[in-house]
Amino acid sequence: MVLREKYENAVSPVVGVMLMLVVVIIVASAVTIFAAGLMEESPSSATSLAKVEFVGADTNIVGLVFKNTGGGTLDMRDLQLHAEDGSGSFTVAYHDRIWVEKYKPEQRIKPRAKLGGDLNLRMVKYGSDLTVEERENPIVEAGEAFIIYGESYNSFVGMGFAPLGEKGDGSYGAIGSGAVKIDDTTIITLKNVDTGQVYVEQRLSKGDILAK
Repeated sequence: MVLREKYENAVSPVVGVMLMLVVVIIVASAVTIFAAGLMEESPSSATSLAKVEFVGADTNIVGLVFKNTGGGTLDMRDLQLHAEDGSGSFTVAYHDRIWVEKYKPEQRIKPRAKLGGDLNLRMVKYGSDLTVEERENPIVEAGEAFIIYGESYNSFVGMGFAPLGEKGDGSYGAIGSGAVKIDDTTIITLKNVDTGQVYVEQRLSKGDILAK
């Protein structure tokens, strides 16, 4: 009888240690999953904190220029531009490519071609001192500017946009079109298509045309 009591007393601490180990393992797993979730969310959180301002309309290389003024990074692949006036509206996003073949004769495309790189890209970083690789990097850091390209420009019609893509009938061509008149009849909205966050909502004016 005495021997049995000694045996039972010896087993109890072992069971206690095992239970403690199980609890530690469960807690450690929970902490790891939580930390991994935070790591996955951090880029989106940083992006959502970014602040953007409209710089103006570049009528030389044809596009609307914006700047990340701070608060976080910005991914151009998440951006969508919407413009509307009294006569209609249109929307373009990063993946809406430019129809270079159609607008190649347009003289306004020539200054853009001198920059090099992929002429089909709708959004690139903005600056004359950038390399092609830097210009086409979709991540915009605080203090960096970027441009949303249009296809054409004239002072009467405005800045024309005609995003290229696959139509409903399976053919390939312009999936929409519109023009941004650089005056007080047009309102532009720049937002994150994933989160819905609006970065810029602004009525344009003739003063928004950048000096050449």
